[in-house]
Amino acid sequence: FILDVLIMQLKYTHEDITNILASMPDSVTHTPSFTYLNQTYATNDNIVLNLPDPKGKPTTYFAKLLNAHLIAEPTNQSKVPILQVQFYFNREHLDHRYKGVLKHLSVNELFASNLTQYVPLNALIGKFKLCNLDEYVNSVEDHELKYSQSSIDIHNGNIEPSLDSRKKVCSCRKIENPDYNYIFCESCEQWFHYFCVGILDATNVSNFHFKCK
Repeated sequence: FILDVLIMQLKYTHEDITNILASMPDSVTHTPSFTYLNQTYATNDNIVLNLPDPKGKPTTYFAKLLNAHLIAEPTNQSKVPILQVQFYFNREHLDHRYKGVLKHLSVNELFASNLTQYVPLNALIGKFKLCNLDEYVNSVEDHELKYSQSSIDIHNGNIEPSLDSRKKVCSCRKIENPDYNYIFCESCEQWFHYFCVGILDATNVSNFHFKCK
């Protein structure tokens, strides 16, 4: 999945901005922090963007803010705000080789990518909280929290550390999804998915003395 993000403000494309930054540095002002729609942003903030997907449909993306620039418009010297961001991918962005494991990836897991782009300020819709896996597991009440434990190379689609290296659980031997419910076997001391061992009603599951087959 290669994200093709276009600049939707004035006439600038990603290539235009790259050229301006390289050839006309005097026309560019760097802003380490700024306020937009009553919220303050700074370099390395994790941000939410609304941008068109490759088919032109408005879509929510997650990214890290690398830089904020004000570029002087040569015709009238007005300042055009542009953000340089590094995108996170989620499970929907992974290619076909991961099809069999997608449902065992959390909808809240993000993969840090090496895709950087310039986007207009008006694509910015807010910030989000990003943590590690342990923090995510222990923050079950925060439904807006995202977590990351791997990165993805957009050129070859490889994930590091690989998904194959993750701990396998249950009789299905799939990687652990922190959003699923699990029950502990008192005999083999392994964790099993509710749905794999036939638990349909979790009301009294804390009273179960479960032993797997």
